[in-house]
Amino acid sequence: MRRFEGDIEHVDGLVPMLNATPCDVLLLDLKLPDADGVDILARVRKEHPDLQTIIDATPTHRVGNDEDLKGLTVLLASEASRHINGQVIAVDGGAAII
Repeated sequence: MRRFEGDIEHVDGLVPMLNATPCDVLLLDLKLPDADGVDILARVRKEHPDLQTIIDATPTHRVGNDEDLKGLTVLLASEASRHINGQVIAVDGGAAII
């Protein structure tokens, strides 16, 4: 497997970088500072249709921990949740909305 690790200063540099340094898999962040990851993926697919792509779609860019569950736990244990039932509440940093 060909591997290249690196960041680019601006998303316009991604396709030229892939042309100069081919790789087998592209790890692409969905949330980029100067562009939308889906738009970038469309640009890449035009020139590299067979390139396998993994998209990081976690808006918080981290794995959750026990601290992230505290607020929901307090809410569900309180009287404020008396009318909440039969729900699946995602505590996933926003990944479920994408």
